[in-house]
Amino acid sequence: MTEEAKIKKIMVGVAIGTCGSRALMIKRRDDAQNLAGKWVFPGGKAEEADKGDICRTAVREAFEETGVKMDAIQILFRCKRTFDTDPGVEYEAVYVHCVANDKATGDGEGLETKRVTFHELSAMCAADEAADDVIDNLSHISGVFANPHEGEILKSETEAKGAEKKLAETEKKLKEAEEKAKEAEERAAKAEEKAATTEEE
Repeated sequence: MTEEAKIKKIMVGVAIGTCGSRALMIKRRDDAQNLAGKWVFPGGKAEEADKGDICRTAVREAFEETGVKMDAIQILFRCKRTFDTDPGVEYEAVYVHCVANDKATGDGEGLETKRVTFHELSAMCAADEAADDVIDNLSHISGVFANPHEGEILKSETEAKGAEKKLAETEKKLKEAEEKAKEAEERAAKAEEKAATTEEE
């Protein structure tokens, strides 16, 4: 038997479930066999009940893990992975773009979840907090977000509001300084007027 024949191959359906400009992610448990502690898109192994439909696998697994119902749209990409923690097994993950409900309707598996913008996802990848599949295929994933630049826009808006606030504070201080200077001038003028009156007397 060849080495290739000895490798067990497992199909995995992964759901990139978007709701507007955010996508649902889950954090793997710290004691998970593979990808421990990493942020990933929900998914899991294909089962007979899926009848060979990997999109059905992705939707089913996503609901089981998060309690969020999804509708499959299209297959985005495939990638093969092996793990040192799981020797002799090759996983072929099929990433499926899905539309996710805005709230959970099931119990899920108690995993930590969050909905991220593409900007937030990029930051997670840069910090090596996401799975390698996500990091390596970020360009494929960007297209499923309604507005992949939302995070950047929000950041720019926040910075702009901060600058406006500082400008308003500066203008307030200048106005206060002008008022104080005007009061000082008025006091000086009154003092001069008083001095002139005293001299005349």
